[in-house]
Amino acid sequence: MSLLEGLSPKELVIIAALIAILIIDDLSADDLNVLGNFVVAVGGLLLTAAAQKSSQESAAENPPAKEGTKKATEKTTDKTADRATNKPKTGTEIKRPCRPSNSGTYQPV
Repeated sequence: MSLLEGLSPKELVIIAALIAILIIDDLSADDLNVLGNFVVAVGGLLLTAAAQKSSQESAAENPPAKEGTKKATEKTTDKTADRATNKPKTGTEIKRPCRPSNSGTYQPV
């Protein structure tokens, strides 16, 4: 892939456009649809493989935290309070509808 790495983004786009232009005259509309969908499918699979490789390399460089660290983090998260009201988060708070005011703030309806 060193050949592709040496090309600028503009050069790569020009080469792709030239290839497409050369192919257009020799194929029917149905053949162009099949070939275009095939190229898109291959490209999607290449992107999936690249994302998985990147994820694995990142995981190898940054191993997951130990179990004790995870439990301590969970306990701290559970005890956090809503900063605005200083009340514990329970998940049952009712959100009141608001509307924008002329001053740029939101007022309860």
